[in-house]
Amino acid sequence: MTTRTRLSRARRASGVVGTPVTSGSSAADATFWAQHGNSGAGHSLKSFDVPERDVRHHRFVGYVASNGGIDPWDSPSPWAQGTSRLAATPWS
Repeated sequence: MTTRTRLSRARRASGVVGTPVTSGSSAADATFWAQHGNSGAGHSLKSFDVPERDVRHHRFVGYVASNGGIDPWDSPSPWAQGTSRLAATPWS
């Protein structure tokens, strides 16, 4: 992830979450919303501009991933657990 400064945002570019602002970026690639966790617990984060994809970690990097796509981070196993987060206080 990029270093957080005031007014900075986690952005999505080429599937990677946390990339710096580049030309051609829009507010949509920095917008995510929480929903009930795909595993049945916690929360999952959806990408605003690619709503069929969820934030998922793969090899210590966050990606906007699909369930069963062509990239390594799109693996359907274990999809529900890999896209769900349990937030602890004060985040919950």
